[in-house]
Parts: sequence; structure tokens; C-alpha cells
Amino acid sequence: MVQFINYKVFQKRVAKRYQGIRLFVEPIEELIVHKATMFREKDIRDLKLLMNKEFDSSFLKELAKDWGEQFQIFKNLKSLGYEIA
Repeated sequence: MVQFINYKVFQKRVAKRYQGIRLFVEPIEELIVHKATMFREKDIRDLKLLMNKEFDSSFLKELAKDWGEQFQIFKNLKSLGYEIA
């Protein structure tokens, strides 16, 4: 299961430049799902910072479902004020 999820995330990776080097980073949806799954104090702070960033709700839902934590992830996100369409 994790290998399949990693493949999906790899397909949606985002290219960024840092000090002239091209790097690939995970999509914001994966970051949000991880932080909402762990939901530690530092993750909550990060999720609050990410709240106003644009993300693909359908991809976020898909990843949450793949992780088998969909209900808890959405509960955690909604408690912070996220609106998942």
C-alpha cells in the first residue's frame, strides 16, 4: 500500500529551485495529510501556516483514504478550520 501511495506522490512531485539547484518536493496535499495524521503540537502549528495555501481537495481526499485514516484526518483538519470540498 505504501509503495502505491509513494508512486502517486512521486507523480505529483513539485520542482523547485533552491540556490540554483533543481529539487523535487512532495506535493502540499501529502504534507497536509502527514501533518494531520500525526497531529502533534508542531504539526498543528504547521497546518495553521498551510491553511491559506492552495491545494487539490480531491487529491488530499484520495491520499487520506489511501492511508486508511480519512475520518481522523478530516476531523483534525476541520478542527483547525480547514474546508475540504
